[in-house]
Amino acid sequence: MPPRLLTAQEKNKLRKVCSEVDNWTAMGLWKGSGKEPNCYKFEKHNSTTTIVTDFKTQQDVDKWNSNGEATNRYKGYAVGAIVNLIAARFNLSVGTNTVLGIAQGEAGAKLFTYPKASIGSKYIVVTKFNYQWSPSPFHRSSLKVSSRTVMVDPNGRGTYERNSEDEFYLEEFSDTLARTLSMAPPKLIRISP
Repeated sequence: MPPRLLTAQEKNKLRKVCSEVDNWTAMGLWKGSGKEPNCYKFEKHNSTTTIVTDFKTQQDVDKWNSNGEATNRYKGYAVGAIVNLIAARFNLSVGTNTVLGIAQGEAGAKLFTYPKASIGSKYIVVTKFNYQWSPSPFHRSSLKVSSRTVMVDPNGRGTYERNSEDEFYLEEFSDTLARTLSMAPPKLIRISP
């Protein structure tokens, strides 16, 4: 049977007692009323979700690759718009600005990388949620979200990989949502583009 989880009210009460300076001596010994609380306990949860996109047909591959090219072209045009605004600041002609913007858009489309698909390849996204909570004032409770994205060719070799990790402190993020994400059972989701 899993241990009972503290409610939000119980967590707040425990954190307040653990953080109250008058409850502790200069040596860190309990002098507050009642039994000494366990201010060094942790609540930890981990969960993983894996999403696999299979490219079984040429239609799937074409759809994926054209969407990737379009997205990168939009990113490139955004860079081009910024360059266009800078060029306008220096009073270049409209035609020069337009040509400059298009050139920047096309260059940007080649600059921003995305994983290209082929028949039989897989695009895999693994997301891990790690939740840690403690009532100790010396520990910041948080939810870490790490993500690994890999494109695997039909021979099983990785052709693209990207990793990221973000940490959200629970003063800024919902404790209930963090707990829910990190306690969800592991999932494997298969989709097609």
